[in-house]
Amino acid sequence: MTTATPIRMTKGCAAQTVAAFLQPVALTASAMGFWALASGLGWTAGFAVSSGLFSHWQVWLGMAGVFQICSRTLKSFDACGTLEV
Repeated sequence: MTTATPIRMTKGCAAQTVAAFLQPVALTASAMGFWALASGLGWTAGFAVSSGLFSHWQVWLGMAGVFQICSRTLKSFDACGTLEV
């Protein structure tokens, strides 16, 4: 019987993995933002969130921008975990 060796992930690899997952999250947030904007302009029948903080298109597009900036920042880490300038 063989034993599995644990996989060690460097900081750079973890940053690249998180960055890869943040890209679709940013795309989804921007799609929600444009849907909310279109709903506010009367171009669509309605938006999924009718009240509260997440009913505003500015919140969705702001979150999309933050997710995109975080993704690009995390992509700039190399395999050793240092930040490339």
